[in-house]
Amino acid sequence: MSYSFKIDYRDGLCIHVHDQSTQPIEKFIVRVFIHKQQINKKLDYAYNSADSKAIIETFINSEEFDIPWVENIIPNHNHIRWFYKGFVPYIIEIRHPETNEVIFTEKFDLRNRLINFTLVSEDPKELHTWMCVIDNFRKEWGCDISIINTHLHQTQEYDWVTAYFPNNAPWDQFYAGYTIGRFGTKEAPDYFMNPDGVEGKNSLEIIDDILNFFWTKL
Repeated sequence: MSYSFKIDYRDGLCIHVHDQSTQPIEKFIVRVFIHKQQINKKLDYAYNSADSKAIIETFINSEEFDIPWVENIIPNHNHIRWFYKGFVPYIIEIRHPETNEVIFTEKFDLRNRLINFTLVSEDPKELHTWMCVIDNFRKEWGCDISIINTHLHQTQEYDWVTAYFPNNAPWDQFYAGYTIGRFGTKEAPDYFMNPDGVEGKNSLEIIDDILNFFWTKL
């Protein structure tokens, strides 16, 4: 077999398919599943005696399962991109178009990978909220973190971050990437970036939607 498949999670999801054999397959069946966790938990602020706040998570119970998300036909030597930019634990399955045999599978796995977060804000309080959530994300998934944000690139105050870069840095050497911010308007929400919109959302709710909407909420 001369199959070559590339799964790219750096800007949404992009799947490339190639068959270099003398009698190549003309097209591939690509199925994408979402590994979901049905969980009862809540993120909230907690205040101490000095009136400073931290983010806490209350966990009750959970159940994990896979659900079909989308199926497409991709011609040989082509790719397809899905533009949703939030965190999704994908499972990729590529099948032979004639036999329906599974010839490739990949499960999204962040462990020991570098994950990039581009933070679209220069408000120190908002950035601190987002960084606290990202630190929890890092610990939960066992991954390393790079940050694109000019303010944090200047201060570099979180020592658990592997690398900092200023805004618009040409940085793409990471496994998966997420952009945290407020996008679209009330009249025209950008659900690719903020899956539950931004109207009335505080800083914690903004990042919680991006990281958990397809994982634990929907």
